[in-house]
Amino acid sequence: MKQQLRGLAGGARVILLIVVGWSLAGHFNTQAATNLVVDTETKLVPSVGARELMFGSDVAISGATAAVGAQQTFHGAVYIYSLVGTNWRQTQILTAGKPATVLDRFGAAIALSSNVMVVGQPAQYNSGTPREVYIYTNSGTAWLLQQTIAHGLPLEGSEFGSAIGVSGQTIAAGDPWAYTGSGALYEGAVFVYSQIGTNWLIQARLRANDSPINLRLGSSVAIDGDTVLAGASEAAYVFVRNGTNWTQQQKLIDPILQFGLGFGGSVALEGNVGVVTARKASSNSDSGAVYIFVRTGTNWVFQQELILGDNENNSLFGATVAIHNGKIVGGVPNGSVDGISDAGSVNIFQFNGTSWVLAQEIAATDAAPGAALGASVDFGVGGIIAGAPFVIDVGRAGQGAAYIFAAAATNPPVVPIATASPNILFPPNHKMIPVRISVSNHDSFNSCRIISVSSNESIIGKGSPKTSPDWIITGDLTLLLRSERSVKNKAGRIYRIEVACTDSTGKTMSTTVIVTVPPHGKK
Repeated sequence: MKQQLRGLAGGARVILLIVVGWSLAGHFNTQAATNLVVDTETKLVPSVGARELMFGSDVAISGATAAVGAQQTFHGAVYIYSLVGTNWRQTQILTAGKPATVLDRFGAAIALSSNVMVVGQPAQYNSGTPREVYIYTNSGTAWLLQQTIAHGLPLEGSEFGSAIGVSGQTIAAGDPWAYTGSGALYEGAVFVYSQIGTNWLIQARLRANDSPINLRLGSSVAIDGDTVLAGASEAAYVFVRNGTNWTQQQKLIDPILQFGLGFGGSVALEGNVGVVTARKASSNSDSGAVYIFVRTGTNWVFQQELILGDNENNSLFGATVAIHNGKIVGGVPNGSVDGISDAGSVNIFQFNGTSWVLAQEIAATDAAPGAALGASVDFGVGGIIAGAPFVIDVGRAGQGAAYIFAAAATNPPVVPIATASPNILFPPNHKMIPVRISVSNHDSFNSCRIISVSSNESIIGKGSPKTSPDWIITGDLTLLLRSERSVKNKAGRIYRIEVACTDSTGKTMSTTVIVTVPPHGKK
């Protein structure tokens, strides 16, 4: 029986369930209630609506930025929202910027990490045109296109960019239909790109060791640091990086051995916790399940299976999944809410020290039939964002919507105050100089670390054709920067070092530290 609680801030509907049982590494009916996680709701709709827009087909959130894909706007678009005070406002619309062709699907996949946004365009009507991934950086006032990449393999059946992930200065892009010439048709692959200066360069093409026909590796992708988790047909694969080399660490399969139920359809990764879904799993048709694996050393061990307490038929639990700060979010796009069929909901799970239990089930306050809330989900510092791409708005069928669910702020976040020593590099002798970042209010945070470095000059300046890389992160708050600049650059070289700090509640705030190499003739 579901118990509905009302009267929360923002009017969000929260449904809590009662514990009935659990067994480790076995079948788990998620009917446990713990502390509330979120209690506010914000509904996002596009500034210009249209039928079949599918606004909310994919979503991403990081800090004060949210991105919502609308893959059916002729050739697709991504709507950007910024948190201004306590309100989310639409601030930008991104498009491919090329002549539109039907079914381009720009915005079908989105990944967001701090000041880097990656948008996939996995399909184009003209099969001779490359499927592409677009990389944007935040200038402080707008998201600007930095680079467009394509993997260069044969295009027939390609879905490059249908699944993407970003972590720091690394991007992982899946192409589940890729044919790499191994003889295994549609084996799929994951392409890893690393940022060197202002350029993103291919670092690896990840393939499964077994590479069977129709494996479709890269159907879903998650990345965290030096680990990639990639979904395939009835499997998921873990790859790890050592230096610049990537190797397969382990193949994960459905621990309940229910083959043919979509295991690997969606994946999420945080540290040593990997999450793999099978949206057709469980005793009822397409009710779905979520599987949790934990890494100890180099081995991934199945920990727990999650299913919905009511095990509703065709609910598609786990169609999408995300993990953040030790909490797992799973979408239930075909779930019913208060008797409203296919309205959809979002489930939040957290680990209580012994097992993963259901903390909240969230539905939209304006739940509507067929809305499919939870068809896409993401979870970050800014809260949980969930797409409902089939919401009917002002009579426009399939226009869609997205919802942000967050915890009401009880204390304003603390912004880190950071400085670099030295903050001026001179003379420009092309040498790597040790730089240390100091956070003066470090006591306000549990941890602080450098998450990205960028420069206003290319990696190889005109005065130093043989020196690269220009920076190396050597510790949480230490790095090496090359003391050089182009003599034609009147502003000198400007390094921007982004530092993120996390407090005891899990909130993360970031700041940017500037280090300069003075222009020619100045000190």
